[in-house]
Amino acid sequence: MDNHLEILNSLTEAQKKEFEKDLQELWVHCDKHPLYSLASQKDVTGHMNLLDEVYLKYTFEFDPHIAGKAKGRIMELFKYPNKLSYMADVEEELKRDI
Repeated sequence: MDNHLEILNSLTEAQKKEFEKDLQELWVHCDKHPLYSLASQKDVTGHMNLLDEVYLKYTFEFDPHIAGKAKGRIMELFKYPNKLSYMADVEEELKRDI
């Protein structure tokens, strides 16, 4: 948890806004998509590129009881050292999903 806080505190204001916006968009996508129902799947793992400056992998636990708002908690948060590492991990995960 301390590591999560360190990562979040290291973000600029613009990066924090992008992080919040991306989580809100994820909430909306999952809430409307039948395969990603938040009632049946509350943990969502994904990757974030914040303004092409910071690259994250996260697992976020949404609270499905709060409609229309991205509320929940970060279960895991990892900051990639650079864009190349981020892209390699994203590509590897895409290969596994095929």
